[in-house]
Amino acid sequence: AAESLAILNICQAGQNIVSATSLYGGTYNLFHYTFPKLGIKTKFVQQADPENFRKAIDDKTRCIYLETIGNPRVDVPDFEAIAKIAHEAGIPLIVDNTLASPYLCNPFQWGADIVHDIDGRGRDEDWRDRGREGGLQLGQRQVPRTDRTRPELSRLEVLRDVRTDAAGIHPQAADATAPRPRPGP
Repeated sequence: AAESLAILNICQAGQNIVSATSLYGGTYNLFHYTFPKLGIKTKFVQQADPENFRKAIDDKTRCIYLETIGNPRVDVPDFEAIAKIAHEAGIPLIVDNTLASPYLCNPFQWGADIVHDIDGRGRDEDWRDRGREGGLQLGQRQVPRTDRTRPELSRLEVLRDVRTDAAGIHPQAADATAPRPRPGP
C-alpha cells in the first residue's frame, strides 16, 4: 500500500515509472498488472548497471523505484549512482526498505527521496520536515503532499517505530553475525 500511495501521488495516467526488476512478487504484480489498468506504465530495468535507469527515463517518467535488498536475488543497488540519475532527471528515488528496516539501513543517507519500511508507512524527510504545507522540490517541479493520500507522521511516531524496530532487530542482527561452530565431519 505504501508504494501505491507514493506513486499514485506523483504519477497519473499516461505517465510512467522506472523500476528495478528485482522486486517482491506483490510489488511486481502491482507494477506489471494493476498500474497499467490505471494508465501508468512501468519500465523494468536490471539494477546491476545504473545506466539502465538513465536509458529508460523519458519526459513522462515520474520516479525510479528500488528495493534496498532486491527480492528474490538479494542484490543491493548502487543507491548513490541511481539517486544521482534520478535527481539529474528531476524525479524522486523511491526505496522499499522493508527487508533491511530503518534500523539496519537508512536509504536517505544514500540519496533516496521517499522510503517505506518495515511498518509499511511511506516516509520522506523533505515532506516530514516541511510540515503540512510541504512537498518535495525536485528541479523545477514541485511534487505536492496531500493529507488525503499521505498522513503526516510526527517525529514521536518515527522515534517510537525506530525504538520498536531496534528492540526486535538488534537481537536478530547480533544472532545473524555471531560466530558459529563448524559442523563436524
